[in-house]
Parts: sequence; C-alpha cells; structure tokens
Amino acid sequence: MKTCPFCAEQIPEDALRCPYCQSDLSAPAATPASASAPPPASVPAPQPAQRVVGEGALAFSHSGTTYLLGWGTAFFGIWNRNAPGGPERTFPRTDEGWREAWLEFTRIESNFVLVTPQSS
Repeated sequence: MKTCPFCAEQIPEDALRCPYCQSDLSAPAATPASASAPPPASVPAPQPAQRVVGEGALAFSHSGTTYLLGWGTAFFGIWNRNAPGGPERTFPRTDEGWREAWLEFTRIESNFVLVTPQSS
C-alpha cells in the first residue's frame, strides 16, 4: 500500500489512478516546491445577516395587511411587513404606551386580525 499524493488515502502500490480521487498516478507527482499551485481562492467577505421583518419582536398581538403590532423586551412596536428590520414605531412598554400603539396601529391599518399563540 502507498499513500495517494493528491488525497492522502491508502491505495494499492501498483495503482495508476487513485480509486478515491480519480487522480492520474502515472505522471510523476510534483513536489510542493516545484508545483505550480493555483492561486488561493479568494475568500468572500462575510455578509451581514439577512434582515427579516419583525426583528426585535418577542411576539405579535395583531396582524394586518401592511403592519404588525407586537412587543419587544422594553417596548410595544409597529412593524411594516414590507420593510425588513425593526419596528417603524416604538412606544413605551406601559399601559399608556399600549394605548398609543393600539391607536396608531388602528389608524394606519384597517384590515387586521388577532394573532393567536401557536401551541407547541
């Protein structure tokens, strides 16, 4: 047995082609110093995470054609379904903040339904 110079698998001593990587073993293997290695592949720059509608929301209470009404850890908010990211408007997470959020949501969204929690 010998080691394939291309994939490092153990192959028969008399093999002319590696059964694993299909490399031609009849030609002499180039040494790393004399091999003309292809240029290193360029590593793409990391892309920022794709933004989604509803960022920052813990849950939604009402869903409309264009807007969602819900809450985050410290706020009530209104999210636009057509604009990925966080809420367009936020309100304090207080009784008065909920009242303001509800009034604004019903002013800008006439067609909405209650969001029911999903059971797991």
